[in-house]
Amino acid sequence: MKLHKIQLRDPYIYADKKDNRYYLYGSIKDRHRQFCFYVYTSTNLEDWDEGRIIFSRSDSFWGVTHFWAPELHYIDGEYYLFATFMGANGYNRSQILKSNTPDGTFVPYGEPLTPLNTAALDATYFEFGGKRYSVYCHEWKDVGDGQMCLLELDDDLRPLSHSEILFRASDAPWVVNASDKEICLVTDGPFIVKHNETLFMLWSSLPEGVWTDFFTGDIYDVPKNGKKLTLMRKKESIPVLVKAGGIIPLSGDKGNSVANPQKMDVLVYNGEGEYDLYEDLLTEEKEGQAITHFKTYTIEDNNIFKQILTIRTAGDDGVIPENRELTVRFKNISEGEITVYKDGKLMTIEEVLTDCAAVRVNHERNAEIRIEVLYKKLSALDYLQERARKVLLGVEGDNIKKSMTYEMIKKATSIAEYVLVVDNSEVSLAAKKKLKEVL
Repeated sequence: MKLHKIQLRDPYIYADKKDNRYYLYGSIKDRHRQFCFYVYTSTNLEDWDEGRIIFSRSDSFWGVTHFWAPELHYIDGEYYLFATFMGANGYNRSQILKSNTPDGTFVPYGEPLTPLNTAALDATYFEFGGKRYSVYCHEWKDVGDGQMCLLELDDDLRPLSHSEILFRASDAPWVVNASDKEICLVTDGPFIVKHNETLFMLWSSLPEGVWTDFFTGDIYDVPKNGKKLTLMRKKESIPVLVKAGGIIPLSGDKGNSVANPQKMDVLVYNGEGEYDLYEDLLTEEKEGQAITHFKTYTIEDNNIFKQILTIRTAGDDGVIPENRELTVRFKNISEGEITVYKDGKLMTIEEVLTDCAAVRVNHERNAEIRIEVLYKKLSALDYLQERARKVLLGVEGDNIKKSMTYEMIKKATSIAEYVLVVDNSEVSLAAKKKLKEVL
């Protein structure tokens, strides 16, 4: 089974050095629509087996729903799954499950890790200074200002004492309220990484700013005082939001090669941002490292905008392929005038026909590339019309009727007129529904 065919919530990958296999854990619902935990195995992170259930609900287990965030840890020769469940009292708690193999049947290990009648979730595990610890989230549903809490554990992975608060969501200057009706400062998904004897925590919340849905292109503006977003998805997809100024490099090579890619797609989202791409080379003959630095920013002059991306590389010879082909896509710009410079000199370019402003360039190692896109910012109505065009391209139906509908939509001078055009169009009811969903 290919990776893109696997549908899981809260995926977690564990690399087992004992058998040189990867184990992908996640939450799904079984054929009876009951939550359970599943595992898939692979040797290359691309081809996976059919998977199997490793834990499902039984009448004797306290958790009744919301089987979330399974995370595997190998401790003292046994495999422990730290996971979250919701009890009959409506509270989430974290519980440890145990098995003697990474893909075996897991069973509850002891009592729940987090306190009773406390909305707690996403417990993780780490060791430091010869001691064992767990960090979990105390949810905003209880305390408004979500907390990140620390438990010290004994050799049997039981809490030695009450938890202590490491920090609150409001301690991070970038976190905003996730609701416009109540205090909702979120802490979520902690994971601990140790580097040079220093601990770093990865965690998530909702920052302010402009966010673009990676899959649909929809844009959401989150103000400083917060905003609750309700994003609807089919079961085969999840919302993935990219912040303004985001830069996402993706391999454009086919197959499952572990080599540094000859072709690369670079997705750029309007705003100000930077990204460093580290690439390594390790063979019997040679080893080295190179860094590609991406930087993007916006210049405005009398409602004319220019989005700029600069690309620079540094590092060892032979790490990055010669004349790497970059396809750069400015995801928030539907149309624009593109200019490319290499080391300050104007380049001949190949524009790419796609749903956004895009260009293909060859990037020579140690050369500096500068890409400029001149464009006008879309009004709310312009943006609505652009989203309608994409909807009509994606729905089934008579092409002539869809084309006529789009021509009428382009002539609309207000949101109310847009709705009137959609209501009076001859496209299908399903198409009309989708056209209204973009409002």
